[in-house]
Amino acid sequence: MKQLADAKHYHLTGESEEGSVNERLRLFVVEVESEVETKPEAETKVDGDVRGFDSGNTGSGSQLAGIVFVRAEWVPSYITSQSHISISDTERVSSIYLEVMVSDPLIGKGAGKALIEGVCEFGRSLGKTVLYVDGWAGNEKKLIRGKLSGFGRYYEKQGFQLIADFSLPRKGKVPWLGALIKMNI
Repeated sequence: MKQLADAKHYHLTGESEEGSVNERLRLFVVEVESEVETKPEAETKVDGDVRGFDSGNTGSGSQLAGIVFVRAEWVPSYITSQSHISISDTERVSSIYLEVMVSDPLIGKGAGKALIEGVCEFGRSLGKTVLYVDGWAGNEKKLIRGKLSGFGRYYEKQGFQLIADFSLPRKGKVPWLGALIKMNI
């Protein structure tokens, strides 16, 4: 995955490809210690189903609890193309955008919150004042506002506010329903 390779290169060298679509991309990862013994021949998967990986030196492993892709001074084109949503250049420059967040096996255990807190800290270190996120707004916005699998009002509980709803056409399918939300950091 190019984003992971670019992020690793930046982490090791402090340099990114100028003008690259990934120039402002940063990744945050949350791991938890695993009590389960791992097999020495266990494979780390990057492009497939990432569930866990061998820590490499103790025989015990760490489990990937969550990952976030964040970009500074960037808003995706599917948001800027929405005529009813306006993010000025000034707002864009003072913001970071949480592009992708995956927090799997530990719902309710704090991995998502830890990722969001890390992203906010990163944003403040850059002098940014706003964190934008978009998410699925189907199922009556239960992920954003309601109750989904005991997870209720997740983003609102983290301090996000709804900015606007939007929809994206999908060929041969019903539109994808989304919501743009933000948090002052």
